[in-house]
Amino acid sequence: MLKALLKKQFMELFRGYFVSRKNGQARSKGKTVALFVLFAALIVYFGFMCFGMAFGLGSALIPAGLSWLYFTLMGVMTVMLGVIGSIFNTYTALYRAKDNDLLISMPIPPRRIVLVRLSSVFGLGMLYSGIIWIPTLLYYWLFAPASVPAVIFGVLLWPLIAAFVTVLTCALGWVVALVSGKVSNKSFVTVVLSVILLGVYYVFCFRMTEFFNAMVENSEAIGGFMRVWLNFLYQLGQAATGDVVGMLIFAGVTLALSALCLWVMERTFIRLATQSAAVRRKTRTAKAGRSHGVRAALLRREFKRFGASATYMLNCGLGLMFMLAIAVIALAQRTALQEGIAQHLAQLPWLMASIPILAATVPCMMAAINVVSAPSVSLEGKQLWILQSLPVDPADALKAKVWLHVLINAELAMATAGVLCFCLQTDWLSAVLAMAYTGAYVWLTGVLGLIIGLRHPNLQWTTEAQPIKQSLSVFLSLLCSAAIALLLPAPYLLLGALLDVRVFLALLTVLLIGVTLLLRRWLTRTGARLFAQL
Repeated sequence: MLKALLKKQFMELFRGYFVSRKNGQARSKGKTVALFVLFAALIVYFGFMCFGMAFGLGSALIPAGLSWLYFTLMGVMTVMLGVIGSIFNTYTALYRAKDNDLLISMPIPPRRIVLVRLSSVFGLGMLYSGIIWIPTLLYYWLFAPASVPAVIFGVLLWPLIAAFVTVLTCALGWVVALVSGKVSNKSFVTVVLSVILLGVYYVFCFRMTEFFNAMVENSEAIGGFMRVWLNFLYQLGQAATGDVVGMLIFAGVTLALSALCLWVMERTFIRLATQSAAVRRKTRTAKAGRSHGVRAALLRREFKRFGASATYMLNCGLGLMFMLAIAVIALAQRTALQEGIAQHLAQLPWLMASIPILAATVPCMMAAINVVSAPSVSLEGKQLWILQSLPVDPADALKAKVWLHVLINAELAMATAGVLCFCLQTDWLSAVLAMAYTGAYVWLTGVLGLIIGLRHPNLQWTTEAQPIKQSLSVFLSLLCSAAIALLLPAPYLLLGALLDVRVFLALLTVLLIGVTLLLRRWLTRTGARLFAQL
C-alpha cells in the first residue's frame, strides 16, 4: 500500500511534465523532453549563481582557517531557500490536497498518509537545498584540501539538510493550517505571509554584498556567537569539514526533530485536514437595505473575486508592493536621490528636463506587472454561464473588469509618480501631467489586457494558477504593457532639445486617452459579442 501511495504522489508531482493541464491530454515526447531540459537549464543557471556566491564567501573564509564558518553560513542560506520555496507547497500538499477526503475515508493509517505527503515535501526540499549546497561542496572540493570524511559527510548532509527544511516547513505549514482554521478568509493569511517572505528575500538580495562584507570583516565574532548560541548550526559546519562528532550531533538532532514532527503531524493531521474555517455567529436584525446599480454590483463582484484568491492577489498585485516601497524609500532618501540624479545628469541638461518623464515611467513599469484584467475572463471558468445568464449587458460586465484593474492600480501609481516628482523637485504642472499620464497608462493597459484575455481565453482550467500564471493572455498583456511603458517616453531622447517636457507629457496623455477610447469602443461592441458567445 505504501509503495502504491508513493508512486501516486510522485506521479502527481511531475504530472505537469507529461499531461497538459489545459486539456488533460498527454503531452508529446518532444514537449516533455523540452520541459525537462528547460527545467534543468534553470536549475543549472541558479547553480552557477550560487557557485559565484560560494566563491566570494569561501575565498575569504577558507584561507583564514574558517572552513566550518563557510559551511555554516552557506548552510543557513540553503535552509532559507528551502523554507521559502517549500512552505506554501507544504500547506497545500498536506492539508489542502484534493484527495485528502478520499484517502481518509479508506482504511489507511494516518501515519502512511502523512509519510506519503511528506515524501513530496522532502523531495522539494532536496531540490531547493541542492541549488545552494551542491555548489558549496563543489567549491570546497575544488579549492580546499578536502579529506575523505569531508567528502562523504558533505554528501550525507544534503538529505539531512533537506530533512531539517522539511521539519521547518511542516511546522510553519502547521501554523498556517491552525490560523486558517480560525479565520474565514484564508487568502488574507496566505498573502500576508507571502509578502513577509518576499520582503525578507528582496532585502537579502539587495543587501547581499553588505551582508557578505560584514561576515568577512567580523568572521571571528560571528564564529564565537555561533559556537555558543547557535551550536546546532556550528555542528553543521564542523560536520561538513569532516568532523565525526559534529556529524553525529547534527544527524542525531535532525533525525530526532523529524521523528517528533512525524509524531505531531500524525496526531493532528485528520483534524486539520478536515477542519472548516471558523464562522462567527451574528445576531441578525432587520434593517433597510441599500440597492446598488447594475454596474456597481458587477464591480463589487469583481472585487470579491480578486480578494478571495491569494493567487490572483499575489501574481497580479505584486507591483503595488513595489510602488509603495519606491514611494517610501524616495521620501526617506530624498536628499540622496536628488544628489544622485544631479550627479549623473549634470553634464546633460536636456536629460535633466526629462525627470518628470522618469517619475512617471517608474510607476508605469510597476503597474505593468499588475495585469489584473488579462486573466479576469478566463477566471470565470466553467461558471461563465452564470454571468452570461444574468439580465445584464455584456459590455457592463467587461467594463467592471476594466474598472477593477484601474481602481487597483491607478491611485497608487499616480501617487507614486507625484511623490517622485516632489522628491525630485519638479514644478507643479509637470507633476500634475506626470500623474495624468500615469493614470492614462493604467486605463489603456487595463482595456488592452482585457481585450487580449478575451481573444485568448482559457476556460477549461483545473487550478487558478493556470489562467493567472501560465496563460498566453497574461504573458502577452505583460509584454505589451512593459513595451508601452518603455517605448512611449523614448522619443523624448530625440526631441528633448526641441520640445518642452510638459508639452511632451500632455501629448502622450492625449495619445493614450485617444487610443484607449478606440479600444474601449471595440470592447463594448465587438468584444461584448465575443464575450456573450464564449
